[in-house]
Amino acid sequence: MFGVRSANKDDLIIFLKSKGIATGCHYTPLTMQPLFKPYASRCQVAETEYFKLITLPLHADLTDQEIDYIIEALQVFDRSHN
Repeated sequence: MFGVRSANKDDLIIFLKSKGIATGCHYTPLTMQPLFKPYASRCQVAETEYFKLITLPLHADLTDQEIDYIIEALQVFDRSHN
């Protein structure tokens, strides 16, 4: 997995999906998980970053062409949201 942050996380996920690029949301702070609710305290940095972080495809079979495609899609999204 390769993580990136975006202030427009939901829009980025939708945009990448429209390009056929899978994303994920793999890192949930412990303070937000049901098992730890009784022990939870505010962890503002982790919770703030959670709402910005997505993961991109990263595996041994990913080709250079696929990597370039993902990078180009991220650049297009970035230009349209800045």
